[in-house]
Amino acid sequence: DTSVEVYTADRLSVFDRMRLRPASYPYQQLGLWAARPHLMTMCLLQRDHLPPTWLQTVQAKLSTTRGLIGLSQLTTPGFVARLLADDDEAMTHVVHWLWQHIRTDLWGEPWSPWRKL
Repeated sequence: DTSVEVYTADRLSVFDRMRLRPASYPYQQLGLWAARPHLMTMCLLQRDHLPPTWLQTVQAKLSTTRGLIGLSQLTTPGFVARLLADDDEAMTHVVHWLWQHIRTDLWGEPWSPWRKL
């Protein structure tokens, strides 16, 4: 059971709650996790709103990933990404790719890969 609440300027910006019950609802069950055992959620909150087409461009580029990914823009400047992946290698690839493009596209900073995630 997880619950994440993020407040910015005394206002709720992100609320994410997840309750996993593998004995009752295994991830292989149709419609739950699409038989993908790895889940990643990334929230990015920043000072300025994203460029209008950035999320669509990222979503299109990640559509060929070995997994299912969804990106949602927040009312607060930022976005949430959620990924269901077949294995940790696919998940790590998406996380690295997202961080690379956040740093280079949005922040204008260089990025170098981490050794471990």
